[in-house]
Amino acid sequence: MKMQKKIILKKAIKCLLILGLVLIETQAIASKEDYYAGIEVGSKGVKLCILNPSLPANELSKKVVYDTTINSDFIKFSPTTSDATVLAVLRLYIIANQTYSVNSKNIFLAISSGVNQTAHREKKLDEIDLLIASIKSVLKDPEREVEVVSVYEESIFTHKSIIPTSENMTTIIIDIGSGNTKGGYFISSNVFNVFNIPWGTKSTTNVVEKVCDSPCSIDDFSTLLAKKLNQISENDILMAVDKCGITNYDFKILFSGGIAWATATLAKPDLIKEEIIDLSFSETEKFHNQLVKNFDKLTGGEYSQLYIDQKYQVQKVFNQTSLIGGSGLLLRLMKKFERVNGTKKFGFIKNNKAGWLPGYIMNKIDTRTGKTSIVVPK
Repeated sequence: MKMQKKIILKKAIKCLLILGLVLIETQAIASKEDYYAGIEVGSKGVKLCILNPSLPANELSKKVVYDTTINSDFIKFSPTTSDATVLAVLRLYIIANQTYSVNSKNIFLAISSGVNQTAHREKKLDEIDLLIASIKSVLKDPEREVEVVSVYEESIFTHKSIIPTSENMTTIIIDIGSGNTKGGYFISSNVFNVFNIPWGTKSTTNVVEKVCDSPCSIDDFSTLLAKKLNQISENDILMAVDKCGITNYDFKILFSGGIAWATATLAKPDLIKEEIIDLSFSETEKFHNQLVKNFDKLTGGEYSQLYIDQKYQVQKVFNQTSLIGGSGLLLRLMKKFERVNGTKKFGFIKNNKAGWLPGYIMNKIDTRTGKTSIVVPK
């Protein structure tokens, strides 16, 4: 373990020296005290969000001044992806500290619940400990907090990041991440009920690809995916919906996360400028079938330049199997929520690149000022 850690750190430091990114010797030129940053190690990549809480807006997501992601695939738990993740954290830390002049004390580092759940399932929790130690080492800050965010916290942060306070108790948000799916709704102003399953777009796709003989055709992948999704639907999703206890409420249901953005973008190219797209179960099912049977046509076609640009962004993030895996999981979730949502359409959020980080950053600020934390019912 110690030898592996040393190898990771030597590679990281060598790469940084080549790039000329010597963090420790450089200070931010003029610290912006009203800027805060959050860096999240997620299942697929490392995300940066820079927030200005003083901006006038009802939604926290509207107060984001910059966000970006570097793909690193940490949940493959290999030396290569661990190296890439450490370097991504450092690169994003430098962007926040030097390019955007965020004071180091206002840069918060976290590891997502999806990473933690996948590591727990695959008995790789030591990889998280190694990652945290490596991050502290390359930052030369042994006291730096790198916290593992719980499902409950992340669900609350997601809701607070996207939903206006006035709609807290009438909206349930389901965020399909790379490693897991989480969300929920407010029962009262300070009590939150959580929805969670330990499967997301990347983790579902990965587990199917591992059992698909090479070369894994799309038909073979789809067959194996259906079997896995049957298990997830009958066990994890059903239990999570019942535990969330929303069957007697008339909620507006919104989906967020990468697969929600990709689905809305590709399924409704004529609504490319809309921030939230409404889709029914049948429309989403048709989209999923097109991914399997007619992928080239779905991701091609003669559309506006804006759509072509967005389509290109989707294809940079997701390959065909990831889109099929994510949309398949999405369909199973929609099916279970039909008894709550009835024949109404579901909302798909397209502008949530920062994810739960705005809510996380605000929580850190509130903690400093002694504000009461949200109580999560068990």
